[in-house]
Amino acid sequence: MARYLLQLDLDALGRQLSDSLGIALSLTDVREILRAAGMVESPRGWIAGDLRPLGVLYLARGGLFG
Repeated sequence: MARYLLQLDLDALGRQLSDSLGIALSLTDVREILRAAGMVESPRGWIAGDLRPLGVLYLARGGLFG
């Protein structure tokens, strides 16, 4: 099974998710969302076996990271 190491800017992701959802999210909230999506935090970044949850976020925002 493939694993992916992602280095995410949690502050930027939190701001974008907060704007999208209309509520203020803390860094703890962002970490919980990523863990709920099946990701594991490591010293080098986030380890994911499935990138589809991030794809859903990307599409839902019309380009979350763009």
